[in-house]
Amino acid sequence: MAKLKEKKPFDFSPRGGTIHEFGECYVTEIAELYRLLNELRENKEGIEEPQAHQIKISDQGKLYIRNTDNSAWTYIGEVNKENLGLKEIGFIDKTDLGFTAAVTDGEKNTLAVNISGNAAQIANVLIAVKNALADGEALVYNSNTQRFTNQKVAVIDPVTGTINVDTTGSAGKIGDKPVLSTNIQDGEILVYRPSLGGFVNETKATGVGAKEISFVINTDILLGAYSGIATANISLLATSETEPTDTDATKPPVWVPVKSTSE
Repeated sequence: MAKLKEKKPFDFSPRGGTIHEFGECYVTEIAELYRLLNELRENKEGIEEPQAHQIKISDQGKLYIRNTDNSAWTYIGEVNKENLGLKEIGFIDKTDLGFTAAVTDGEKNTLAVNISGNAAQIANVLIAVKNALADGEALVYNSNTQRFTNQKVAVIDPVTGTINVDTTGSAGKIGDKPVLSTNIQDGEILVYRPSLGGFVNETKATGVGAKEISFVINTDILLGAYSGIATANISLLATSETEPTDTDATKPPVWVPVKSTSE
Protein backbone atom coordinates (compact mmCIF):
# COMPACT_ATOMS: atom_id res chain seq x y z
CA MET A 1 0.00 0.00 0.00
CA ALA A 2 1.13 3.53 -0.71
CA LYS A 3 0.18 6.20 1.80
CA LEU A 4 1.08 9.81 0.95
CA LYS A 5 3.65 11.40 3.23
CA GLU A 6 5.23 14.83 3.54
CA LYS A 7 7.91 15.43 0.95
CA LYS A 8 10.07 17.90 2.89
CA PRO A 9 9.60 17.72 6.69
CA PHE A 10 10.92 20.57 8.87
CA ASP A 11 12.93 20.17 12.06
CA PHE A 12 11.42 22.39 14.79
CA SER A 13 14.00 21.48 17.46
CA PRO A 14 16.12 24.32 19.05
CA ARG A 15 19.05 23.40 16.91
CA GLY A 16 16.86 22.44 13.99
CA GLY A 17 16.05 24.19 10.75
CA THR A 18 16.44 27.84 9.98
CA ILE A 19 13.78 30.33 8.95
CA HIS A 20 15.00 30.00 5.39
CA GLU A 21 14.66 26.20 5.54
CA PHE A 22 11.18 26.55 7.04
CA GLY A 23 10.12 28.76 4.17
CA GLU A 24 11.56 26.32 1.67
CA CYS A 25 9.70 23.40 3.27
CA TYR A 26 6.48 25.37 3.35
CA VAL A 27 6.67 26.36 -0.29
CA THR A 28 7.64 22.84 -1.36
CA GLU A 29 4.84 21.12 0.56
CA ILE A 30 2.19 23.61 -0.62
CA ALA A 31 3.23 23.03 -4.24
CA GLU A 32 3.06 19.27 -3.68
CA LEU A 33 -0.42 19.55 -2.15
CA TYR A 34 -1.69 21.50 -5.13
CA ARG A 35 -0.16 18.98 -7.50
CA LEU A 36 -1.92 16.13 -5.68
CA LEU A 37 -5.21 18.01 -5.58
CA ASN A 38 -5.06 18.61 -9.32
CA GLU A 39 -4.31 14.96 -9.97
CA LEU A 40 -7.23 14.03 -7.70
CA ARG A 41 -9.56 16.38 -9.57
CA GLU A 42 -8.54 14.80 -12.88
CA ASN A 43 -8.42 11.26 -11.42
CA LYS A 44 -4.96 10.75 -12.81
CA GLU A 45 -2.94 7.75 -11.76
CA GLY A 46 -0.09 9.93 -10.54
CA ILE A 47 3.52 9.02 -9.89
CA GLU A 48 2.91 7.41 -6.49
CA GLU A 49 2.13 3.75 -5.99
CA PRO A 50 -1.64 3.10 -6.24
CA GLN A 51 -3.91 2.62 -3.23
CA ALA A 52 -6.77 0.10 -2.88
CA HIS A 53 -10.10 1.49 -4.20
CA GLN A 54 -8.30 4.35 -5.94
CA ILE A 55 -9.97 5.66 -9.10
CA LYS A 56 -8.10 6.72 -12.21
CA ILE A 57 -8.85 7.83 -15.73
CA SER A 58 -6.29 7.13 -18.43
CA ASP A 59 -5.28 9.56 -21.16
CA GLN A 60 -7.64 7.64 -23.47
CA GLY A 61 -10.61 8.29 -21.15
CA LYS A 62 -10.82 4.77 -19.73
CA LEU A 63 -12.13 4.60 -16.15
CA TYR A 64 -10.58 2.15 -13.69
CA ILE A 65 -10.81 1.36 -9.99
CA ARG A 66 -8.15 -0.36 -7.93
CA ASN A 67 -9.25 -3.72 -6.49
CA THR A 68 -9.42 -4.42 -2.76
CA ASP A 69 -6.19 -6.42 -2.81
CA ASN A 70 -4.45 -3.47 -4.48
CA SER A 71 -3.08 -5.89 -7.04
CA ALA A 72 -4.74 -4.78 -10.28
CA TRP A 73 -6.90 -2.13 -11.93
CA THR A 74 -10.52 -3.08 -12.70
CA TYR A 75 -11.95 -1.58 -15.90
CA ILE A 76 -15.29 0.22 -15.49
CA GLY A 77 -15.97 1.99 -18.76
CA GLU A 78 -15.12 4.96 -20.95
CA VAL A 79 -15.97 8.46 -19.74
CA ASN A 80 -16.28 9.83 -23.28
CA LYS A 81 -19.22 7.53 -24.11
CA GLU A 82 -22.83 7.55 -22.99
CA ASN A 83 -23.44 5.33 -19.95
CA LEU A 84 -19.66 4.78 -19.87
CA GLY A 85 -20.06 2.73 -23.06
CA LEU A 86 -21.49 -0.18 -21.08
CA LYS A 87 -24.44 -0.64 -23.44
CA GLU A 88 -22.03 -1.30 -26.30
CA ILE A 89 -20.63 -4.35 -24.47
CA GLY A 90 -23.98 -5.89 -23.58
CA PHE A 91 -25.31 -3.98 -20.58
CA ILE A 92 -29.01 -3.04 -20.69
CA ASP A 93 -30.93 -0.12 -19.24
CA LYS A 94 -34.50 0.55 -18.12
CA THR A 95 -35.66 1.14 -21.67
CA ASP A 96 -34.38 -2.24 -22.80
CA LEU A 97 -36.18 -3.92 -19.91
CA GLY A 98 -39.44 -2.07 -20.50
CA PHE A 99 -39.29 -0.79 -16.94
CA THR A 100 -42.47 0.74 -15.51
CA ALA A 101 -42.40 2.16 -12.01
CA ALA A 102 -45.17 1.29 -9.57
CA VAL A 103 -47.86 3.97 -9.30
CA THR A 104 -49.43 3.16 -5.95
CA ASP A 105 -48.03 1.94 -2.65
CA GLY A 106 -47.84 -1.83 -2.31
CA GLU A 107 -47.42 -2.44 -6.04
CA LYS A 108 -44.17 -3.61 -7.57
CA ASN A 109 -42.28 -2.26 -10.52
CA THR A 110 -42.88 -4.20 -13.74
CA LEU A 111 -40.74 -5.23 -16.68
CA ALA A 112 -41.82 -5.88 -20.25
CA VAL A 113 -38.97 -7.59 -22.05
CA ASN A 114 -38.64 -10.36 -24.61
CA ILE A 115 -36.33 -13.19 -23.54
CA SER A 116 -34.62 -15.33 -26.17
CA GLY A 117 -31.90 -17.94 -26.01
CA ASN A 118 -31.22 -20.33 -23.14
CA ALA A 119 -29.51 -18.08 -20.63
CA ALA A 120 -32.63 -17.02 -18.71
CA GLN A 121 -33.61 -18.67 -15.45
CA ILE A 122 -36.73 -19.37 -13.44
CA ALA A 123 -36.23 -19.95 -9.71
CA ASN A 124 -32.49 -20.30 -10.39
CA VAL A 125 -33.14 -23.09 -12.94
CA LEU A 126 -31.88 -22.66 -16.51
CA ILE A 127 -34.32 -22.53 -19.42
CA ALA A 128 -33.20 -24.84 -22.25
CA VAL A 129 -35.72 -24.35 -25.05
CA LYS A 130 -35.23 -26.65 -28.05
CA ASN A 131 -35.59 -24.75 -31.31
CA ALA A 132 -38.57 -22.48 -30.61
CA LEU A 133 -41.76 -22.72 -28.56
CA ALA A 134 -44.58 -24.19 -30.64
CA ASP A 135 -48.32 -23.80 -30.24
CA GLY A 136 -49.59 -25.71 -27.20
CA GLU A 137 -46.14 -26.11 -25.64
CA ALA A 138 -45.13 -25.04 -22.13
CA LEU A 139 -41.96 -24.92 -20.06
CA VAL A 140 -41.73 -28.11 -17.99
CA TYR A 141 -39.08 -28.81 -15.35
CA ASN A 142 -37.00 -31.94 -15.96
CA SER A 143 -35.41 -33.21 -12.74
CA ASN A 144 -32.91 -35.36 -14.67
CA THR A 145 -31.37 -32.46 -16.58
CA GLN A 146 -32.36 -29.83 -14.00
CA ARG A 147 -33.61 -27.63 -16.80
CA PHE A 148 -36.88 -26.16 -18.05
CA THR A 149 -37.61 -27.54 -21.52
CA ASN A 150 -40.50 -26.97 -23.94
CA GLN A 151 -42.98 -29.85 -24.09
CA LYS A 152 -46.48 -30.40 -25.45
CA VAL A 153 -49.11 -30.11 -22.72
CA ALA A 154 -52.81 -30.86 -22.56
CA VAL A 155 -55.18 -27.90 -22.38
CA ILE A 156 -58.75 -28.46 -21.21
CA ASP A 157 -61.40 -26.32 -22.87
CA PRO A 158 -63.26 -24.52 -20.05
CA VAL A 159 -66.56 -24.76 -21.93
CA THR A 160 -66.58 -28.19 -23.57
CA GLY A 161 -64.13 -29.93 -21.26
CA THR A 162 -62.30 -31.43 -24.24
CA ILE A 163 -58.52 -31.90 -24.33
CA ASN A 164 -56.66 -30.35 -27.24
CA VAL A 165 -54.13 -33.17 -27.72
CA ASP A 166 -54.34 -36.82 -28.68
CA THR A 167 -53.46 -39.27 -25.91
CA THR A 168 -51.14 -42.14 -26.80
CA GLY A 169 -49.27 -44.73 -24.77
CA SER A 170 -50.40 -46.31 -21.52
CA ALA A 171 -49.71 -43.64 -18.95
CA GLY A 172 -53.35 -42.73 -18.33
CA LYS A 173 -55.47 -43.84 -15.40
CA ILE A 174 -59.13 -44.60 -14.76
CA GLY A 175 -60.27 -44.50 -11.15
CA ASP A 176 -56.61 -44.25 -10.08
CA LYS A 177 -55.92 -47.54 -11.89
CA PRO A 178 -53.42 -47.48 -14.77
CA VAL A 179 -54.46 -48.23 -18.34
CA LEU A 180 -52.11 -51.00 -19.51
CA SER A 181 -53.52 -51.24 -23.03
CA THR A 182 -51.09 -50.56 -25.87
CA ASN A 183 -53.04 -51.31 -29.03
CA ILE A 184 -56.84 -51.31 -28.81
CA GLN A 185 -58.52 -53.07 -31.73
CA ASP A 186 -61.97 -52.61 -33.24
CA GLY A 187 -64.69 -53.92 -30.93
CA GLU A 188 -62.42 -54.37 -27.90
CA ILE A 189 -63.22 -52.99 -24.46
CA LEU A 190 -61.18 -52.00 -21.40
CA VAL A 191 -61.45 -54.49 -18.53
CA TYR A 192 -59.94 -54.06 -15.07
CA ARG A 193 -57.88 -57.08 -14.02
CA PRO A 194 -56.72 -57.05 -10.37
CA SER A 195 -54.12 -59.70 -11.19
CA LEU A 196 -52.49 -57.26 -13.63
CA GLY A 197 -53.08 -54.18 -11.53
CA GLY A 198 -54.80 -52.16 -14.24
CA PHE A 199 -57.08 -51.95 -17.27
CA VAL A 200 -56.35 -54.11 -20.33
CA ASN A 201 -58.05 -54.38 -23.69
CA GLU A 202 -60.05 -57.56 -24.34
CA THR A 203 -62.63 -58.77 -26.80
CA LYS A 204 -66.25 -58.93 -25.64
CA ALA A 205 -65.96 -62.74 -25.84
CA THR A 206 -63.67 -62.67 -22.77
CA GLY A 207 -64.50 -59.33 -21.25
CA VAL A 208 -67.51 -57.88 -19.52
CA GLY A 209 -70.68 -58.36 -21.59
CA ALA A 210 -69.52 -61.61 -23.18
CA LYS A 211 -72.31 -63.71 -21.63
CA GLU A 212 -75.04 -65.11 -23.85
CA ILE A 213 -78.30 -63.16 -23.96
CA SER A 214 -81.46 -65.24 -24.51
CA PHE A 215 -84.81 -64.04 -25.81
CA VAL A 216 -87.65 -66.13 -24.40
CA ILE A 217 -91.47 -65.85 -24.53
CA ASN A 218 -94.09 -67.82 -22.65
CA THR A 219 -91.40 -68.85 -20.19
CA ASP A 220 -90.03 -71.75 -22.18
CA ILE A 221 -90.03 -70.81 -25.85
CA LEU A 222 -86.62 -69.56 -27.00
CA LEU A 223 -86.73 -67.09 -29.83
CA GLY A 224 -82.96 -66.78 -30.19
CA ALA A 225 -79.71 -66.09 -28.38
CA TYR A 226 -76.92 -63.49 -28.69
CA SER A 227 -73.43 -64.72 -27.83
CA GLY A 228 -71.81 -61.30 -27.60
CA ILE A 229 -69.80 -61.88 -30.77
CA ALA A 230 -71.90 -63.03 -33.72
CA THR A 231 -75.24 -61.53 -34.68
CA ALA A 232 -78.44 -63.54 -34.27
CA ASN A 233 -81.71 -63.17 -36.23
CA ILE A 234 -84.98 -63.45 -34.27
CA SER A 235 -88.35 -63.98 -35.95
CA LEU A 236 -91.21 -62.06 -34.39
CA LEU A 237 -93.78 -63.01 -37.08
CA ALA A 238 -94.37 -66.28 -38.90
CA THR A 239 -96.95 -67.71 -41.26
CA SER A 240 -97.83 -71.40 -41.58
CA GLU A 241 -100.78 -73.76 -42.07
CA THR A 242 -100.60 -75.10 -38.54
CA GLU A 243 -99.92 -73.31 -35.33
CA PRO A 244 -96.52 -74.10 -33.80
CA THR A 245 -96.64 -76.11 -30.58
CA ASP A 246 -95.70 -74.61 -27.20
CA THR A 247 -92.48 -76.58 -27.18
CA ASP A 248 -91.44 -75.52 -30.65
CA ALA A 249 -88.38 -73.31 -30.23
CA THR A 250 -89.17 -71.54 -33.49
CA LYS A 251 -92.59 -70.41 -32.42
CA PRO A 252 -92.77 -66.62 -32.92
CA PRO A 253 -94.80 -64.27 -30.76
CA VAL A 254 -97.19 -63.64 -33.67
CA TRP A 255 -98.56 -66.48 -35.93
CA VAL A 256 -100.70 -65.92 -38.95
CA PRO A 257 -102.44 -69.06 -40.34
CA VAL A 258 -102.48 -69.44 -44.13
CA LYS A 259 -104.22 -71.89 -46.41
CA SER A 260 -102.29 -74.34 -48.50
CA THR A 261 -101.97 -73.39 -52.14
CA SER A 262 -102.72 -76.99 -53.11
CA GLU A 263 -106.37 -76.79 -51.93
